[in-house]
Amino acid sequence: MASPLFARLWAAHDVAVCRSARKRLCHPVVGLLELDCEVVTAPEHDQRLVIHTAPEGSVTARRLALLVNDSERAGRLPEPWTPVPVSPSSA
Repeated sequence: MASPLFARLWAAHDVAVCRSARKRLCHPVVGLLELDCEVVTAPEHDQRLVIHTAPEGSVTARRLALLVNDSERAGRLPEPWTPVPVSPSSA
């Protein structure tokens, strides 16, 4: 390895597990969604439960409610969509 500092850090393998984060997704209909993400683990079963929630009263909560209401009026589930990373400058 070119860097002795990198070699020491790599060998120490001091890694932290991230159990919560803020996820930013761009929905094709309602736009930017900022969701709190919590990860609950069950290591004995090698399973993870990932929970995404919108802070109560937030713009994201209102946008999600719009999607639910539109789908209920149409009598169908929302169309599937793909999460898209959003850069901080486009928020």
